[in-house]
Amino acid sequence: MSNSATQEEKQSLYRKLRITVFPVKPGDPSLVRLGKNTGFIVFFVVAALVSVALLVSVILVL
Repeated sequence: MSNSATQEEKQSLYRKLRITVFPVKPGDPSLVRLGKNTGFIVFFVVAALVSVALLVSVILVL
């Protein structure tokens, strides 16, 4: 059991977020997998744009 805990700790932040937001199950059809992967990419891009917008607004205020 400790081996699985170490594997979980070694996962990258990107992988943990990917599994949490749109988990792809082994039995999912390829179209469902494509939709989940596309949805995650859109989520990731929007989150990145919001982060950049917040950073720019903070820099402009200072």
